[in-house]
Amino acid sequence: MLREFSDRRVDYLVAGAHADALNGEAPRAAGALEIFVSPNPANAERVLQALVAFGANIEAVSRADLLDVSNMLVVGESPLRVEIRAVERDYGRRRIVNVEDIAINFVDSSADHASSRAG
Repeated sequence: MLREFSDRRVDYLVAGAHADALNGEAPRAAGALEIFVSPNPANAERVLQALVAFGANIEAVSRADLLDVSNMLVVGESPLRVEIRAVERDYGRRRIVNVEDIAINFVDSSADHASSRAG
């Protein structure tokens, strides 16, 4: 799925336990891979295209669903569950990790932690 997101230039960030571990937080169990996507129409269309290419069953999902920040799209079941949420944030502030020729975008919380320690 992340390869499809990358190939289609989806504005996304891996969040939750996976991003926390990358950012030096204590490891914790993850029931799902959490992905934030930018809630704008062009990005929502790219997300839908990526999910179709991945083979996800999204017949009941519309572009409007991916623009609504109160929605969560669930693909798969645990332990392969993916939760996709539209979240307003700076998608340029990220940590990029290359895995098997895929540039994966992670939430970068290092600046958040530095500012909270300084205050």
